[in-house]
Amino acid sequence: MKKRINPLVFGGAFDPFHLGHLGMIGHLYQQESSCRDVIMIPTGVPVHKESPMLCQDHRLAMLHQVIASELAQLTPNWRYHVDCFELDRLAPSFMVDTLKHLDQRVALLIGADQFFQFHRWKNPEDILSRATLVVAYRQPSSLSPKQYWEAHFPSWTFKKKVAWMEMPAIDISSQGIREKIMTGASIDGDVAPSILADVKRYYLKEALLFNKAKIDATLVSCETE
Repeated sequence: MKKRINPLVFGGAFDPFHLGHLGMIGHLYQQESSCRDVIMIPTGVPVHKESPMLCQDHRLAMLHQVIASELAQLTPNWRYHVDCFELDRLAPSFMVDTLKHLDQRVALLIGADQFFQFHRWKNPEDILSRATLVVAYRQPSSLSPKQYWEAHFPSWTFKKKVAWMEMPAIDISSQGIREKIMTGASIDGDVAPSILADVKRYYLKEALLFNKAKIDATLVSCETE
């Protein structure tokens, strides 16, 4: 990777943080020598997804734990800072607003699925004036990255604004982990060891509350029929 990638911004709901996130950062660490500082930004009120299942305090605590444990071992030369700008806002979390808050040139780490939807983000041109996109490309796509880019952002040179990082496919998602917990399936190979017990405890509690609410709603419906 020839572009200077520093500081690196990595945002997400982290609901929960999983080995797919860890793999993206670890793979970039192996390829990128210019990065020294990483700004982690937990999402507050997501725009394109449903609200996080877990409260922000638990998500934040687990993120700090992963940084102190797995990430400290995996990326020993990198410094991590957790910015709570989005958590502290009551408004929806738009990346363009977060970058204005950071007020510096950054590299923004995203997945390929996010990249191909980038034209739908709020003020993408403003984002490009503030950031280089580092795209973690984990599986083949029928879409051509360069053709997509030239169709939507012809005034921005692809090679100058996009760093394409190919990496092994990791079939792990936060939603998949939550669904496994709801059904009692194992998540031992999906979550960082330092937070595994907390993930099981926190999300199992939320799953029980969710199921209780469904049962209560069903009983109310039966009583009113």
